[in-house]
Amino acid sequence: MKKTYYILILFLFISCNSKLIPLVYPPVSLKKDYSEDTRNFKEYKGKIEGLPKDRYYKAAIKILLDSTLCSFTSSDMDHNFYIYLDTTCIRRDSYIEIILNDYSPKTILLNDFINSDKNITLIKDKNIITKDTYDNFYRTSLSECGTISDRDIIYSTKYLTEDRIHLSNIEEINQLKNGDFYYEDNKTHVLVIGSKLNSNKNGEWRTYLLKYSDDPVLKKIETYSNNYLDGYYYETDNSNFTKQGYYKKNKKYGYWEEIDWKGNIHKEYYKNGKKKTKRRGNL
Repeated sequence: MKKTYYILILFLFISCNSKLIPLVYPPVSLKKDYSEDTRNFKEYKGKIEGLPKDRYYKAAIKILLDSTLCSFTSSDMDHNFYIYLDTTCIRRDSYIEIILNDYSPKTILLNDFINSDKNITLIKDKNIITKDTYDNFYRTSLSECGTISDRDIIYSTKYLTEDRIHLSNIEEINQLKNGDFYYEDNKTHVLVIGSKLNSNKNGEWRTYLLKYSDDPVLKKIETYSNNYLDGYYYETDNSNFTKQGYYKKNKKYGYWEEIDWKGNIHKEYYKNGKKKTKRRGNL
């Protein structure tokens, strides 16, 4: 009986580790799999109270399920925020932490939030958050709980320290049969990093923009398996739009998000490459 109990606990732990999908850009680790089974996933809408209605306050909101599982989002122009979670991963001590410049921090147990009216009031007292503290919390939470670490974006030269072939033109990429490579195009100001196996694209392919910064800026992530898009996909022009989702054998599947220049989130659900539902929200 005890053996069965411990196996069940282990199964639940492994299941939770593979299912935490953050809702908002930039999305947990690229190494985590996205499950098509969304029966246990629920979306919760919350609202930040106590803020003037004539100004845009972007509260940073970190959802910590345990020491290894977290998600990150932020409030929109109407002070609303959205949390999309697998409810089977919520524990007794899971909590939400809310940080906003010039306001006191707020921490609330996730179960208390779910069972409430989901309106959270921020106040000002002697423990108000400074801009530096807010910026650091936002950046750290983004790095720890987003699928795209800002360390990867800013310090992306780590991808070039590995044993990669430096190719000088597109023809060389097309002719490459096996191996990891990087390619810099001085005309289009892009850096492409990828790998091939048996002449087919395989694994993670990244495209960086070199034009506007000394550090490469992430523009696109594509995941391939034998020349098929198969896995996580991310694309942005760093000003007007950002979109992300998952492919399965060249077909979109699961939840996809596109964020426009105003911060509006357009959410769609795909199955076998066909759109099933559509939602709207704000970042």
